[in-house]
Amino acid sequence: MTWLLAAAGLMLLALVVFDLVKTTLTLHGAGPVTLRLGKFGWAAARRLDPGRRHLLTYAGSLIAVLTVAGWLLGQWIAWTLFFSAGEAMVIDSLSGEPAGFWSRVYHAGFSIFTLGVGDYRPDGAPAQLASNIAAGLGFLTISLSATYFIPTVSAAADKRQLALHISGIGRTPEEILRSSWNGRDFSTLAEHLVVLAPKIMEVGQQHLTYPVLHYFYSEDEDAAVTVRLAALDEALAIIEEGVAPDCRLPVAFVRPATNGIGSYLASLSRLGVGPAPEPPPLPSLEGLRRLGVPVVDETRFGRAMERHELRRRISLSLVEDSGRSWSDVGSG
Repeated sequence: MTWLLAAAGLMLLALVVFDLVKTTLTLHGAGPVTLRLGKFGWAAARRLDPGRRHLLTYAGSLIAVLTVAGWLLGQWIAWTLFFSAGEAMVIDSLSGEPAGFWSRVYHAGFSIFTLGVGDYRPDGAPAQLASNIAAGLGFLTISLSATYFIPTVSAAADKRQLALHISGIGRTPEEILRSSWNGRDFSTLAEHLVVLAPKIMEVGQQHLTYPVLHYFYSEDEDAAVTVRLAALDEALAIIEEGVAPDCRLPVAFVRPATNGIGSYLASLSRLGVGPAPEPPPLPSLEGLRRLGVPVVDETRFGRAMERHELRRRISLSLVEDSGRSWSDVGSG
């Protein structure tokens, strides 16, 4: 029975280390524990703050802190189980008597945090080796956590900057197109896309590297990157499918931006947010007609937009998961 405790401890330790390494040292998104902890924390914050005001603003930071605490607590429990496998694995340094349960918890804790307290010590080669490994993993966890989560603050600022840039062009798809129309084409938007495309790709990769970024909520709707990218994606889809061919933007300008948005959507999909059951309402072309933009008929536009259905369903789902609604996008 005692060695079952050691096996359970080592299995838990393997899970924690795998989650730590996958989250901090790979580009494959969050580990299984971090993924579920983030989703649970975000869902709890949204339920506790349905007005989307103060609590959600701090949710990202709280989830980051809870993630680190989860890694350390998981290791603490794992090593406690391991050191409980044998009666004499941890002994009192003065009396030589076997340590009790809480003393083993204490020994596991100061080993992980490398405190170097000597009132209890491991006895025997397995326990001594385990104590050294616990200290090394604890130090590695704290170091990786610091080097992983501190850059998320800079990445959060980058995504706010991207959102504000898009908002400066227009807050809704129609505003983006209206401000970019010069009476002949949308060449003004093309100039913005040259600057925006690399920023969109960068933010998408940052979300892949730092999945917790999705939970950094902004009270300022203009700085909500998921909403603003959805609006830009809708605007580009309208140009591609709804505007007369002679007035469309060259593919060389549009494709880097659409690929970047696609990469962003894919990175957030790794958080376990599936496509919405139905796509959002189709945007109307009536505003562009009144502006004098040559557009195709509604039937042709509706059929063409079917090619974008899955992408728009994913976008809708991610907008709603970010604490917003499709009405914030202003499309439909």
